[in-house]
Amino acid sequence: MGRGVGIVLLGIWVLGVGCGGDLPEPESRGAKLYEKNCSGKGCHAPISPRRGGKRYWDAQYERMKPMMRQQGGALPSVEEEREILTYLHRHAQSSKGKE
Repeated sequence: MGRGVGIVLLGIWVLGVGCGGDLPEPESRGAKLYEKNCSGKGCHAPISPRRGGKRYWDAQYERMKPMMRQQGGALPSVEEEREILTYLHRHAQSSKGKE
């Protein structure tokens, strides 16, 4: 196996391990909007909100907006964005330094 293939397989494994797990409150509107807008376009599986703190999710959300635009999909409305971030914040890590 070539080095490039090994790196790709390692990346897939890391994403699977790091992103695995069920979303909290999977039937809530926030979870559904998060899954639809932030992973429902086939880019990656939903990442558990417990993976980072509130500041982490704010930064990740802003970082992903250009990628969502590049995929040609409409960005969430202001109301939907607020619901997504509220959902992520509610389930984010709350330890010091993670907020």
